[in-house]
Amino acid sequence: MTKKLYTSSIQKTNVLSTRFTDGMVVEASDLTTAQQYPVDLFRTLTQAYFGCGIVCGFDVTFHPESARTQGKTRCIKVHPGTAIDCHGYPFRLCKAVEMKFEPEPCPTSDDPIFIYIAARRFQEGKQGREVSDDKCGEKPACVHARDRDMVEIRAFPDITLPENKFADNLCRITEDHPPNPGETCKCLKQCPCDCCGESWVLLAIVKFIESDCRVECIDKSQRRYVKPIHCTCDAEPNVCVEDDVSGQSLEQRIEYSAQRFERLQDRFEQQQTRLADWSREWQVLQQEYLELRREQGDERLEIAQQALQKEPAKKVTKKVAKKKPAAKKTPRKKGG
Repeated sequence: MTKKLYTSSIQKTNVLSTRFTDGMVVEASDLTTAQQYPVDLFRTLTQAYFGCGIVCGFDVTFHPESARTQGKTRCIKVHPGTAIDCHGYPFRLCKAVEMKFEPEPCPTSDDPIFIYIAARRFQEGKQGREVSDDKCGEKPACVHARDRDMVEIRAFPDITLPENKFADNLCRITEDHPPNPGETCKCLKQCPCDCCGESWVLLAIVKFIESDCRVECIDKSQRRYVKPIHCTCDAEPNVCVEDDVSGQSLEQRIEYSAQRFERLQDRFEQQQTRLADWSREWQVLQQEYLELRREQGDERLEIAQQALQKEPAKKVTKKVAKKKPAAKKTPRKKGG
């Protein structure tokens, strides 16, 4: 009986531990590796089960009334929340952040620009006592002994442009991770892809009118939540939430409504102009379509006439039915 040969493959992981022995000279790298080992195990499990995205909070809303300038909102507020980046690290924003958008001095277009609001985790080594990391140098370089987790909230320009590579490490709704996964079980079993470099989590997309110097609306439909939420809950509505002025005074609400009416009127006029252009274009296309159909009909008629001319004329003969002679009537005899 022949013995079957089975192949095997051994691959490295990103988890590394320290093996201590008696009498071993322990260096800083050994202690760092020993400290990082449980963190790497936690990251592996977190990344596989939760993926990346928002756990809770991180709502993005318009700035309160105090930030208004002549009835125009130029600021937004990012509320506290917790998220997990694509490396498996959780981070929490403990205090709300206010962000103000400054327009260009001379905007060249009235078209809106889209600003992406994202958050990331990083460490800052400016905590604790200072220690030397170079014992052999004449002037030892000193570093802090502790690192503190920090959260950065940043506004990015339109990431859909080809020159922006920021989208590669941005955790958000994509074609591979659609907003409605369909099958919950299949969605929970999917393994997320690892990313390289800085990892960002998308919070919202702000529509900013640069020429008018105002934030028009906030879109949160591309926010991505962690897998247990993403696979079981409905996605954020694909709408652009506009500013809420219910908490303002009557004069401010009247002024805001008047400005909004003017903007809507301008949009309506622009839409009317576009509709008129589309109507003229439709008439031109319809006329071209009718001319094309007429040309095709003339060509078909000419082809049919040529085909009839090539066929020999068939003689049509009429059959005339012969009349049968009428039967002679025999007179009846009287009296039987």
